[in-house]
Amino acid sequence: MSRKIAIVGATMEGFMQLALLINNKRYDGIDDFGDDEYTLIHDPDKVHPFMLSGAGVAFQEVLEREIYFTKRWLEKYCDGVDSCGYKYVGWGTRRDKNFMVQGCSNTFNIEKFRQEFIKDGGSIFGEGVSVIEQKIDSFEVSGEKCLINGDEYDYVIDCTEKNPLGWEDDYMNPSVTFTNSAVIVEKPTKGEWNYTIEYAAKYGHIVGLPYGNMQRWVYLYDSNISTEEDVREDFKLVFPDEDFDQYKIYSHTWTPKISNYVIHPDNKRYIRNGTALINIEPGSPGSSAESSFFISEQICRYLFNDNAREREEHDHMLQLTYSNYIIQTLQSFICFSYQYGSRYDTKFWQNTKDAAIEYLNSPCFSHPGVFAGKKFLDSILSDSFSDDDYRIAHHNQNATGETILPYDWMNNSNMFYEYSIGLGAPYVKYFKTLGNIDPPEDFGVIGYKCV
Repeated sequence: MSRKIAIVGATMEGFMQLALLINNKRYDGIDDFGDDEYTLIHDPDKVHPFMLSGAGVAFQEVLEREIYFTKRWLEKYCDGVDSCGYKYVGWGTRRDKNFMVQGCSNTFNIEKFRQEFIKDGGSIFGEGVSVIEQKIDSFEVSGEKCLINGDEYDYVIDCTEKNPLGWEDDYMNPSVTFTNSAVIVEKPTKGEWNYTIEYAAKYGHIVGLPYGNMQRWVYLYDSNISTEEDVREDFKLVFPDEDFDQYKIYSHTWTPKISNYVIHPDNKRYIRNGTALINIEPGSPGSSAESSFFISEQICRYLFNDNAREREEHDHMLQLTYSNYIIQTLQSFICFSYQYGSRYDTKFWQNTKDAAIEYLNSPCFSHPGVFAGKKFLDSILSDSFSDDDYRIAHHNQNATGETILPYDWMNNSNMFYEYSIGLGAPYVKYFKTLGNIDPPEDFGVIGYKCV
């Protein structure tokens, strides 16, 4: 059986989805789907010429499965920088030091990255794969086919960033929304640090990304609270010695939204991933490629199952997992980083702190076997539930798959410890650690040194 599948959007998630389709065909579906053809379509009008975060470790690992793809290649051809972790500046209740958290990623020029693959045309991936640049003027889905500019495809996976290919109203609001706008500054000076900076600013927070030939600083804020003029003025105060007029500065807005589905419930041929699926808080570590990697794998499981009944069951389970796991995990992680506010007592930080605490105390996170239905946010560890108890719960949840810990991302114990300690959670006195990894700068100072 020969199928044609299009991925629209040469985004980080689009490339990951392409690589996973190829991987599944090559190793699991060669007998039934060996003649599949895949086309990744880049329409410049449907994606952004920048990324607001780095590409997580899943991105490189997925592409490495199919092609020769290294960090050194990114450095040479795409101004890439190997980025190790996140430095939070001015977040939380502590007033002594900033803090670091784990996480390996790369920052690179996505436009140069796209053009390298378009120039290759997809041949690097092998037979039956195309990477093309094409303006999409029309998109339709019938009962049997999808049509892009009149060309037929069996399935279309939407990885666009601006507006979805169709069904623009099939979205719901996130449980929490913190930012919806950004002012972006590009400094034509090489970034001399190797991590992502998360700087708590007066009206929001600033993400600092290093590149081989420049720096990108992204001030994320809520336009319902602050104006762009407010943000630009505060930006200048953060970098008092800089002449901002000499830099490229532009604006970016989005509508925080969550798709009602991954696979369209009626036609079963239109599928969403990446920003077309979830767009809550660009630039946040919680909006990394890890969730898109999981969704991409589940999409492949659906597409490479030739049993109609099992496909229907998997579609149902995918929707449940997406609704009850992915969305909650992303939102709880973002809220966890906001819950203790920052050094600023502005309206933005008051609102985000209150909304984060309310969401983290939602009944859906209570576990009667561990916390007896109590609000556990500030007493996750206590005299009655110690560090040893957490480690046991962590081990059991990983071993059995049973949901025990309140927030699923707490399965990553290093991340839980680093954020809790860094933000100044009251229960960190119960943690057992060998030592901290606080950066050397005083609290609130950006600095460019690690530990």
